[in-house]
Amino acid sequence: MNILKIIGMALLVFVISVFAQNLGILWHIFRWHGLEYLLHGITHLIVTLLIIKLLVNKGLKKELSDYRVTKIRIYSLSWGLGIILPIVINLIYIIFIPGKLMMTQLNTSTDYIELLISIIFISGIVAPIVEEMVFRGILLKYIEEKTNIIFAMVLSSFLFSIVHLFNGKLVGIDLYLLILAGFTAGMLYATATYLFNSIWAGIAMHVGI
Repeated sequence: MNILKIIGMALLVFVISVFAQNLGILWHIFRWHGLEYLLHGITHLIVTLLIIKLLVNKGLKKELSDYRVTKIRIYSLSWGLGIILPIVINLIYIIFIPGKLMMTQLNTSTDYIELLISIIFISGIVAPIVEEMVFRGILLKYIEEKTNIIFAMVLSSFLFSIVHLFNGKLVGIDLYLLILAGFTAGMLYATATYLFNSIWAGIAMHVGI
């Protein structure tokens, strides 16, 4: 019975995230010189938060803080690791993996603005907050309550890695590497969230990585 409840919750939060994301995407029917990208991110974040709050308060009869969704908190260790780890990973790529760096070429300044907003705001800030709220907030705690923290960390991290397969069409070794990278990152974020009892510890690392 617990397994069915966990599957149901996983599907529910996935649907919530997709619904909120697609509401944000609707802003792209307009061409407002990059403003639609900001509205996309803000809509995605606010709608996700409101529905998650409704789910927790009315559906689960609890508070967001019970699922480690707390007010903004600063964790120096998490922020430090979130800055250092990406630098180390990129240096490893540059030093040990053959290839060359390529710059994205766009036609207009508006295209560059849209790209920067998409990368920095949507992918770099909004997505980490939403994903941590869903995977290390609701799912991690819900699965932990039904089983134990170790199983919760492993399963939520696995689901986190699987969701990222929807971001692109990968095959062969690239597919397995993405799953492995997503799972490893998920375990890292879950550990930080559990140790500090707040999703903001995981968000701090997620934003950097």
